[in-house]
Order: sequence, then structure tokens, then C-alpha cells
Amino acid sequence: MLVIYLYGPDGSGKTVLAKTLVCYLRCKNLNTIYAWMRGTHTLTSILARFLARFRVFKGNDNPYYGIRIPPKLKKLWILLEFVSVLPVVLLRYLLPLILRKIVVGDRFTVDFVVWILMEVDDTKFLLSMLSRFMLALALKYRGVYIYAEPKVLYARKSDTPYKKLVFQCIAYRKIAEMLSSPEINTSGKSISESFHELLKIVRAYFPSSSTHVFVK
Repeated sequence: MLVIYLYGPDGSGKTVLAKTLVCYLRCKNLNTIYAWMRGTHTLTSILARFLARFRVFKGNDNPYYGIRIPPKLKKLWILLEFVSVLPVVLLRYLLPLILRKIVVGDRFTVDFVVWILMEVDDTKFLLSMLSRFMLALALKYRGVYIYAEPKVLYARKSDTPYKKLVFQCIAYRKIAEMLSSPEINTSGKSISESFHELLKIVRAYFPSSSTHVFVK
């Protein structure tokens, strides 16, 4: 069946658009699921909660848990994050695909790569084998880059530091260019306007699909 995922910075509108697309497809009687992921999962989620108790790990590298990753532990942490996210990708995205469902993803492996970049604050991670693997997996499916101007993002998502949002925008732009993804700028647009753009992209992605509602 089909996998289409939306990726982009916090506050860009991915979640609203993904859930709207799921509702649209379900209304067409298509077997569709909503798949969601963030950065830290499973093993590293448990570990991050534990590390947050210690002053040496206090920081904003991982804003969900309020921890920082000491330089000497960054390579190990990247590996742990990678191992921890694999079950999420398998169970929420790939297994439903095997079961012949349409998967609409709110974030995917692209967002995982940007998340790690934020945590370790090292753009060299983009050149690593783990990063290349995750981006290669993203290329196997259909992605749409959802973004907005940094000031707009901050107004929508003021709990994320502005500096972090700018960093996200730069990282996502670089990756979107690498993947040659179609994109939607949600700045100054209504949900309806952005969703209309998304439907055009989805229809272009699957013009001869057996799920004919994509082209109607």
C-alpha cells in the first residue's frame, strides 16, 4: 500500500495536516492509520528520565527531558537513540504497511536525524552511516516538507527556544534539498489552504494508484 509522511520543524502544522489527511482518506473508506514519532523513544526515554535527576546532565539539548549530553557520551547516546527508535519505525510504519494499510506519518526518520543534530549539536552527524541509513529509509517512501518562517513558528510554539527553531529550520532545509521533497510553507495560510496544497502533492505522488480517490 502507501506511506506518506510529513516532516518539518516544531509548529509548522505537520500534526494538523497529517490528522486531516487521515480523516479525509478514512471518509473515502480507505484503511488508513496515523503514525507518529518524535526523537527519544523506548530505552533512551527511560534513560533520559533517570539522567534528568543529575545536575551534570541538566540542560536543553533534549528539551523534552531537560538534559544535555556530555561530549564524551555523544557517540554512545546517538547509538542508543538509533537502537531505541528502530522498534517505533517498525511497529508504527513498516508493519502497518506490510498489513496493507495506508500510513500517514506525522514525522519520520528525517525528523529523527534533525532531533539527533539538535541533541549533539554537531552537523557532522549528517555524514554518519546512521544518518545516511535513516535518510535512505526516508527516500523509500513519500515525504512532504512542512515549514513556516521562524518567527511564525515561535509564535505557534513559544515553548521551544527561538534559537532551537532557527536551527531546526536550517537543518530541515538542508535535508529537504537533499531529498528533493515537495514542500508547503504554512506561513500566513489557513489549515484549509495548506491541506489543499497537500492533496495536490499526494495526488501527484500516486497518480496511478489503485486507491483512486487520490486522483479525484
